[in-house]
Amino acid sequence: MAVGYQDSLATILAATGHNPETTGFSETNLRYNYAVDSKRARDISAAAAVRLAAQTAWVPQESDQNPEPIMVAPPADWDADTAAAILGTVAELVTGAAARPMAFGAYLTAPDNVAPAAAPEKHSDPTAFTDAEVLQVTQQSEFINDLTALMVPDSSIALTRYGFTLPLRRDLLQALSLNERRAMTRYSDAAEATSQRLAGSRAALSELRSSVDLIPPGNVYTRTSPSSPLLIVARNGLPLPVETTIDFSGPEGARLNVPGALRIPARGSVTVQMTADLPETSRSTDLKLYLASTSGQPISQPVDIAVRTTRFAVNGWLAAAALVLAGLLVVIAVRGARGSPPSERKRKPAQPRSKRSDRRTT
Repeated sequence: MAVGYQDSLATILAATGHNPETTGFSETNLRYNYAVDSKRARDISAAAAVRLAAQTAWVPQESDQNPEPIMVAPPADWDADTAAAILGTVAELVTGAAARPMAFGAYLTAPDNVAPAAAPEKHSDPTAFTDAEVLQVTQQSEFINDLTALMVPDSSIALTRYGFTLPLRRDLLQALSLNERRAMTRYSDAAEATSQRLAGSRAALSELRSSVDLIPPGNVYTRTSPSSPLLIVARNGLPLPVETTIDFSGPEGARLNVPGALRIPARGSVTVQMTADLPETSRSTDLKLYLASTSGQPISQPVDIAVRTTRFAVNGWLAAAALVLAGLLVVIAVRGARGSPPSERKRKPAQPRSKRSDRRTT
C-alpha cells in the first residue's frame, strides 16, 4: 500500500516563505518563478488552500463515511509569519469543528479495505541531481570504502579507520542536500556549492591515496647477477597502518618475487627487498611497480623502473682473473725486454797498459 497526501496542497505550501520552492511532483505547466508574487500573497494563498482542502474532505455527521484525512506538509525553512498564517487557519478549523486533529501514527494506519497502490504520476523533477553529480558521488563513495579497507586498526592509536573517513562521508551527504536546490532563485548557487564540495572531496581523496606509494632509490637498476636483490621503499602517510601488496606489470616471462603481505606503519615507511626473474634475451627489462590492496585493486601510481643485467655477471670472477693474468704477462714481457742486451751490440776493445805501470812492475 502507499500512504500519500495531496500534492497540490503540498506544492502551494512549499511556495511560501522568502525562498519559494518548486516541488518535483507539481504540474509542469503550472510552474513559474513564485518569487515574482509577494510573500504576503503566497502566505494568504497557502492558508486558503488549507481551508479549501478541509471543506472538500468534510462529510456530514449523519453519514457513515469517514472523511479523508489531510496532511499539512509545511516547507522545511518556513518563517514565523508563514507559520502563523497557516497554523492560524488550522486552529480556526479545529475550533469551529470544521476539522479535528489526528495523530500521525493514525494517519499511517492501514484502513480495513486496502486498494492496490496506483503508480504515481511522473513529472520532471527540477531539483534532481544530474547524472554527472550522481556518478561523482558514487565513485568517491567507492574510493572512501577502499581507503577505509586499506587501513588496519592499531591498539596504540585511538583513532579508528571509520572515524578517520567519517568527514569524507559527511561531505558527500552535504553535497546531496536538497534544501537550497528546491528554490529556483537559489538553484544555481546550490549546484555550484555541490560542485565545489565534490571537487574538494575528490582532491582530499587524491591526496590521501597518493600518501601511500612506492619510492624507488633509482629508476635504473644494474644487477651484477640474476640473484642480486632490488630495493624499493614503501611509504605510508596515513595516521593508521596499512596492509598492502606490491604488484607489477612487465613483459612476458618476467616475474617479481615480492612479500605476500606488506604492513606499513602509520606515518612511516619500510624498505622492501625483492628479486626478479627476467628474460635472458634482453639486457634491460622495463617494469611497472605499484601498491595494491589485498583484493588486487591498485591504490598507488605505478613506478617505472628499468632492470639491467650486465654481461659480466655470467662469469664475473673468471673474467676478472683473466684480466689480472693478462696484465701480469704484459708486465713481465716489458721488464724482460728492458733487461736483455741487444745482439747487435759490440764489445769495446781493451785499453793498452801505460809505460809507467810497466816500469813500476819491473
